[in-house]
Amino acid sequence: MLRPRHLILPQGFTELPRSGGTNSPQPSKGRKGRGRRSQSELEEMKESVRSKNYRILFVDDDKPFREATARWLRLDFGLDVVEAESGREALRKVEQDDPYDFIFLDLMMPPGIDGVETYLNLRNFKPTARVVMMSAYSDSELWNRAVDLGFKPLHKPLTEVTDSLIEIFGGSGGEQG
Repeated sequence: MLRPRHLILPQGFTELPRSGGTNSPQPSKGRKGRGRRSQSELEEMKESVRSKNYRILFVDDDKPFREATARWLRLDFGLDVVEAESGREALRKVEQDDPYDFIFLDLMMPPGIDGVETYLNLRNFKPTARVVMMSAYSDSELWNRAVDLGFKPLHKPLTEVTDSLIEIFGGSGGEQG
């Protein structure tokens, strides 16, 4: 069974798996158990993310949320964000436009395929895709399915999880492969 590249890291972890390596995150030094980062620390880490010129695919059926979050990711993190409104559109874009450094998938996208099904389809032709699951509903069956697949989904809105995003993008540690 293919395991997802773990991108939603537990608090205190900062390193993403490198291609050909293990899917286990590596612990950071000194972050676990500490409080929130200072504003100057956050800005320094965001600058580190900006320097990497990441391209992401952001998939969410809620147009106002998708557009606002994509705009925020562009402005705060300097990301090249491509938007998709459904799982099917995301799969088409990955087939046509790849490479994406990260793919953010909303878990619930009615009436089409959900984020878990999108991921399962995606891994058939792009098994190394770095996928981030997100949802506003942590008590859902889809959330539990994502967890069973090895993900730790982000809670929406993403502006509330800036520290987690910085860790996902590798802005708090060394260079990512």
